[in-house]
Amino acid sequence: MSEHPAAPAKPLYDHVEEIRIRRGWTKIQLARRLGISRGTIDNWKTQPRPPQASTVARVAAHLEIDPERALRLAGIIPADHPTARELLVDHMRARASELGLTWSELMDGVRDITGPYGVEDLGRGDKRRIEHRLRWRPGSVEAIIEGGDPTPLPNREQPAEGGDAVDKALEDWRAVQSMLDELREQDPDRLRTARRLLEAYMEEAG
Repeated sequence: MSEHPAAPAKPLYDHVEEIRIRRGWTKIQLARRLGISRGTIDNWKTQPRPPQASTVARVAAHLEIDPERALRLAGIIPADHPTARELLVDHMRARASELGLTWSELMDGVRDITGPYGVEDLGRGDKRRIEHRLRWRPGSVEAIIEGGDPTPLPNREQPAEGGDAVDKALEDWRAVQSMLDELREQDPDRLRTARRLLEAYMEEAG
């Protein structure tokens, strides 16, 4: 019997099989849940090319597998390629060092992706805080996650008299905006309440 050529998606097949057995599904039930044929899944054991990325993404979503891990198991991303988390952390550490920021200062109030969180856990507010503290243009964190590079903001000019107070006020306002963004994603009712309170405060402040 001739041997099958190397099958890059065999690790994905093995992992999916572990999940199937653990959840007590038959192979037919698994295929129905994933919306693909049983034959397609079985082919991962032997086919000499990776499955389509869209198929892997669907499998990852249905089986709650980290998308990047699924792509690695499927042979679409090389095993030795840095993860999005590794790339982001490297960029963040290098930039923080340039600006004289400690890691704890940078990650204050942000989900720490060197701990239990992954890049997929970073909310919009987290990304904005990171970009603001590292003086990156908005969208820089997402650019790194997608394999690109951050875009630093131009160096600040020397602030005029009273500039420190203005900078502090702007920083506080950005923090408020970040919190409102998070509320918009997580709790629209609390967002409306927060807006009313903020409007009342602004009216009193004149």
